[in-house]
Amino acid sequence: LDYGFDNYENVSLGGTAFDVPVVSGKKETVRCSLAETKNVLLPKTHGDIEVRMELYPFLYAPVNEGERVGQAVYLLDGNELCRIDIIATESVELMKQKSSVWDKIMQKINE
Repeated sequence: LDYGFDNYENVSLGGTAFDVPVVSGKKETVRCSLAETKNVLLPKTHGDIEVRMELYPFLYAPVNEGERVGQAVYLLDGNELCRIDIIATESVELMKQKSSVWDKIMQKINE
């Protein structure tokens, strides 16, 4: 039992939050975070854990709170440890487009 406690440690993965640009939204960015935190048991002598974010450089509005927008892939020595979904932590509504002159003409014709 002492061998396990002496040579292994519990590593918590997740907890990251960041902004992603939004196109055609009422806001320019949406706050995103990892959907959960995962714990993995690793030798205390493990190397650096690499995180690869798999998501688009921007999102199109509307974006709904809780919507999955990508994944974070955790790697150790090139081997995948786990994947955690990236979700939007807030909603961003679609910005109403201003009517063009042509739209206004067509609206008058259809009245």
